[in-house]
Amino acid sequence: MSQSIEIEQNDNAAEGRRYNSTVLESFSKAMEFFNSQKYSNAKEIFESILLERSLDTEIGSRARTYIAICQKKLKTSIVEPQAPEELYAQGIYELNRDSLEKAVKYLEAALAFNPNGAHILYALAAAKARSGSKEEAIEYLRRSIENDQSSRNRVGARRDPDFSSLFDNPEFQRMISSSHIQDYSVDEEDLDDEESESEEE
Repeated sequence: MSQSIEIEQNDNAAEGRRYNSTVLESFSKAMEFFNSQKYSNAKEIFESILLERSLDTEIGSRARTYIAICQKKLKTSIVEPQAPEELYAQGIYELNRDSLEKAVKYLEAALAFNPNGAHILYALAAAKARSGSKEEAIEYLRRSIENDQSSRNRVGARRDPDFSSLFDNPEFQRMISSSHIQDYSVDEEDLDDEESESEEE
């Protein structure tokens, strides 16, 4: 009889250790999501931890605390940029941090306000080129150059590393060549002169 009780106690202890291990793994995963600001994912796992039948009191308390924090974070409204210049600025910010999908989202929204905005088209071309959408990049760059009366975008594209994936593209080379589009007041030499004057100042 005593041997039977001892076996049952050992089984219960082993089962408890198994559940504790599972809970700790879940808690660790939830914290990864939390630290990555993926509050919805974290909240879901923290809530599942509370359903474990052999939950440690301390872990349960911590899970509830983090659930409350996640709920607060999820309720916090994020003010999205609305004005064209704000959308463009946010697009450039996302582009600089290599968040290309978000960059395209904001730049396309800005373009809706100003379909012929050469600076917006140029930024969209850069984002598309960096994301591997070469045909779209070429099309946006073409429109940018056509709407840029100063030729700055054509000249700038020649040396812009954002377009490195297009450097061997015949259409890209044709667009940035001096013979393809009429030179206005600015060419590469003019830009070099401006850069030299800036350095001297």
